[in-house]
Amino acid sequence: MWKILLVEDEPFVRRSVRNAIPWEEHGFMIAGEASHGREALEKISELEPDIVISDIFMPYMDGIELLRTARAQGSEARFIMLTCAGEFEYARAALEHGASGYILKLSMEDEQLLASLAKAKAELDRNARRQERMQWDSIGGRLGYLWRDMLGKELSAYERE
Repeated sequence: MWKILLVEDEPFVRRSVRNAIPWEEHGFMIAGEASHGREALEKISELEPDIVISDIFMPYMDGIELLRTARAQGSEARFIMLTCAGEFEYARAALEHGASGYILKLSMEDEQLLASLAKAKAELDRNARRQERMQWDSIGGRLGYLWRDMLGKELSAYERE
């Protein structure tokens, strides 16, 4: 189950997004919520969400700055940006800093949100498989050494397989 942090300063919109889809049926859970960027940054450190769904225009720290700061602090969470503004510059800035999606709130439909979540989920799945493969490659590279160290002999061809 992938963890989501929902960041939106308008309580009605936050509640609407939270209730929009059956999260668990799609492999997600809302791990936390924040009402502005500063609070969200603390929650990102605390909860380590896999996906952050964030408004762009918020008090204290906007969504673009949240994305930029989270990346600078090492967060690899996927960001899906929500906004009322259709200005290209905001979309460009969000995508430039690694956002997985950009959705206009006024025309947002559940299918759009699900499509963005599916894209983020595919990216997360791909990264998880890559990390698992790297871990096994690392173990496999040391197996001969460990075998030699523990048993005092080289691996036979059969044992290597």
